[in-house]
This record gives sequence, C-alpha cells and structure tokens, in this order.
Amino acid sequence: MNFLSHYYLHRNEDDNYLNIGLTLPDVLGLHNSRVRLSERFISEIEINDDKTESLINGVKLHLNLDKYFHKSDFFKEKVNFIQVEYLKASGEENIAIYYAHILLEILIDRYLLIKYPNIAKEFYSSYKDFDFNDIVGIFLNLKNFDSYKFIEFTKKLAYSDFLYRYTDNFAVISSLKRVTTLIGLPIEITTDERVIANFIGSAYLNLEKSISKLFKDLKKINFLE
Repeated sequence: MNFLSHYYLHRNEDDNYLNIGLTLPDVLGLHNSRVRLSERFISEIEINDDKTESLINGVKLHLNLDKYFHKSDFFKEKVNFIQVEYLKASGEENIAIYYAHILLEILIDRYLLIKYPNIAKEFYSSYKDFDFNDIVGIFLNLKNFDSYKFIEFTKKLAYSDFLYRYTDNFAVISSLKRVTTLIGLPIEITTDERVIANFIGSAYLNLEKSISKLFKDLKKINFLE
C-alpha cells in the first residue's frame, strides 16, 4: 500500500517515530531502488530506547500490512480489473501487473484524500517535524543505503505536494511515470493520455465502494501480532 494508506490505518498523533516508521520501507526503497528493508534486517536492529522501538513497530506494521494486502483476494481481483479495463479503454495497449498494482494503490489513496481532506497535510507535517538525522545510524549497515541521498530525499518528500494531486486523473498519470522512473521501471504510455485519464476516473468510481469495505476490514486486524 502507499504512504497515505499506511499512515491512515496506523498513525498515532502522540508518536511521530511510529508514524515515520509506517512509511519508512518505501522511503528507503525510493531513495535508492536497490535498497530492500527485510524482516531479517529489522529483527537484528538493537532496540535500546522507546523511540527506536516505536520506529521499528511502525516498520513492522508496514511490512505486515503489505504482506497481507498483496496476498489478499481484493488485491488480486482489483489488479486484474484494472488490467482488463485498461485494455478496453486503450483498445490495444496492455498495462503490466506491476503498473496496475501501483495504480490501484494510488486510487486507494485517492479514496482517503476525498474522505479525509486533511490527511495529506497531516502526513506531510509528520515528515516536516521529524529529524531524519536521528535515525540514519540504524541503517548504515543496510545494503546500498546512502545516508546523504536518504536525508535529501526525505527533505524533498516533506515539502512536496504530489499526494494532494491524486484526485486529478492527469496528475495520477504523472505520478505513475514519476514513481516507476524512481524504481527503475519507467512506464511507457502510448495511448492518448486523455483516454487514460478518463479510464482512471471511471476505474476509481467502480472501486470506491470496495475500497471503503477494504479499510473497514483492515481496521479490525492487529498487524503487530
């Protein structure tokens, strides 16, 4: 799942270390596409204080939620839905599973932006209020971790505004291009982007009720057990 979904489900207004941990695995992967934060690495981190424990609990919540979500029937069915409907809309252009996966998660975040208009502002504030220099030492032994690039990336993220634009269909296309380029697998869209934008709007309307149910179901699960 994406930033806002992780933040929405498990945020704690009194514990920003936990809040940062909720999206840290994705941030580490985005600052360098060769970085993977594994459960094994997390299990070997020495926890000597409450702040580190909160941060790692956030990371565990992220990893456990993603594992559950990506194995769920919802995920499989909705990724397939996007692939089928994308092909119908474009007439000839397929969208690979990986890109359909990213688009689905963006549309899930769109649901949150519509239902909770302040959530993106809250998320960005949590990043602006956090000093990432305080946690760099935890990840120095993580393969391909670059402390300078990591700090620069978190600053850029804290003062970005792309999450606000997930409600705009053309901005979603731009986000797809940006994210897939960051991870080294840039998407190529040859179909008229006006057609794809219309498809995105229609797909969201079809998914909206099932996304609402998804969040209700996820709220019932303890992902730290």
